[in-house]
Amino acid sequence: MQFLYNDDPIVACSSGNTSNSAIAIIRLSGFDEISVFQDFLSIDTNKIKPRKAYYCDLVHCGEILDQVVAVFFKGPNSYNGENILELSVHGNVLNVNRILDIFCDHANFRLAYPGEFSYRALKNEKLNLSQVEGLDLLLNANSQFALQQGFSLMSGSLQKSYLKLHKSFLNHKSSVELSIDFLDDIGEEEGTRQLRESFKLLSNDINSLFSKVSGDSSKLINPEIVIVGQPNSGKSTFFNLLVGEERAIVTEIAGTTRDYISENVLVDGINFRLVDTAGIRSSEDSIEMEGVRRALDLVSSSFIKVLLVNPFEFDPHYFELLNDISFDKVLITHSDREGFDALNEKLFKVPSFVKILENIKSPENPGLQMIGSIGANAGSGSIGANAETGSIGTNPESGSIGANPESGSIGAKPESGSIGAKPESGSIGAKVETGSIGAKPESGSIGAKVESGSIGANAGTGSIGANAGTGSIGASAESGSIFDDQEGRVLPRYTHSVSMVDGSRVAVSLITSYAAQKYGAAIADEPILLKRHQQKIFESKRLIDEYSQLMTFETDISIISSELNNIGHCISELIGIVSADDVLHNIFDNFCIGK
Repeated sequence: MQFLYNDDPIVACSSGNTSNSAIAIIRLSGFDEISVFQDFLSIDTNKIKPRKAYYCDLVHCGEILDQVVAVFFKGPNSYNGENILELSVHGNVLNVNRILDIFCDHANFRLAYPGEFSYRALKNEKLNLSQVEGLDLLLNANSQFALQQGFSLMSGSLQKSYLKLHKSFLNHKSSVELSIDFLDDIGEEEGTRQLRESFKLLSNDINSLFSKVSGDSSKLINPEIVIVGQPNSGKSTFFNLLVGEERAIVTEIAGTTRDYISENVLVDGINFRLVDTAGIRSSEDSIEMEGVRRALDLVSSSFIKVLLVNPFEFDPHYFELLNDISFDKVLITHSDREGFDALNEKLFKVPSFVKILENIKSPENPGLQMIGSIGANAGSGSIGANAETGSIGTNPESGSIGANPESGSIGAKPESGSIGAKPESGSIGAKVETGSIGAKPESGSIGAKVESGSIGANAGTGSIGANAGTGSIGASAESGSIFDDQEGRVLPRYTHSVSMVDGSRVAVSLITSYAAQKYGAAIADEPILLKRHQQKIFESKRLIDEYSQLMTFETDISIISSELNNIGHCISELIGIVSADDVLHNIFDNFCIGK
């Protein structure tokens, strides 16, 4: 970046000049004296005092260009340590560009590069590197959490935590140096005590920060929801539902989407990037295959991964390409079409698809959903709902086999079990109000009326044969069982049936509510978002742990002191005392012009 070593006077519109606004702020920096603006302002510049606002005309060659408010910030008591003049002008884009051109053409200023004002603040020690990164995060935040952490890095608790770590390091280093030069004065016992206590504080501080970087939080700055699937699985239709407009082209022709398209969607104050990808299949079209490659790259690195499957059109071979990906949601589409149940059962016997389901690792995540295209009930599910109410291997509060004594079936306590239960609640031999075999019409399965489930279940929990309010195979998202495959394995299949037409609001809420829930869980422990900070904390933690071992076995204090210098360098990089040029390039390339 050229501007890193260029001290020319610079000018920029700091409030943005891409659209008309009431007021725009033009910022000029790097000039020697305020008197250089005498020919451009209608007031005597020698009488301008720092940090006071002056209403005046902006003129050029005797022509009044605009009526402005001018504020002068004299260096070094300014944002970047240089003389700065800020002009509040009328925000028409044409007016802003005209004023910028005049200062560049007639006052020896040049247009500023992105982030150049902040770079000069860093160079003049008005900000350190960590604060600049916080400013970058603040300006480009996609969520309230990222916004707050950006501010916290600038002047808040996170920056104070970094400075506290550095202070603990300096205290420990002082104890080491004291033991080298003044051990005879303070005594060996006192020197050892100070070493141990100061190192304990240093270790506690790095462990506190390390707890905030243990997970992968890099995806939280710009979280993505990526939709992937084979052609004709309904990706573009679902993308349009989430966006709320016909953004993606939807046709019956397979492979309509050749490259990915994206839009931002705001969910509970979090700005997610929603991505619709090319269909996963083989093609002779090199452009389409490049789109498939990009789709796989995008979904593997995304925050939320969504797979759509059409049981009427799928190739088992291409499921294998997705077997290493742990999806958040698997949506089975077209559940309203005739013949869905038979094809869906066949789908669940495909080993490569079963492998995808087994990778849905979180038991509390209702990962597998079913989505009809027309006519499916919006409030219903099919096979195996979430962990709160399932049957086999479910949450202790509500399962059947191996469940909590309050509600289980086999082996449950007398108040609620099935086999051998007391007359009030069991199934075999139970009272007619609640049993399954031979039960009265209101509740049983064999011969039961349509309001209820399969084997003794009610309308809210049944599986096969449930009423129209509970979908195709299985229960609503609040309940259901778990489907065994042909080899008798229990699979983590959590389902929900919803129409992509009649139930579009429910379909959208499946993803948006989960996205907000997952993001909220990810930030619960206030993770540190910036990758460079994560790396430096990891490195500092490793060096401090190695140093701890050295202190245990090494008696030569000079060797200990030498190793301690490596820790100091790493911590200094964390708080921005020292930095590499490539880090500066990455940061300031991301800044807006005028900041």
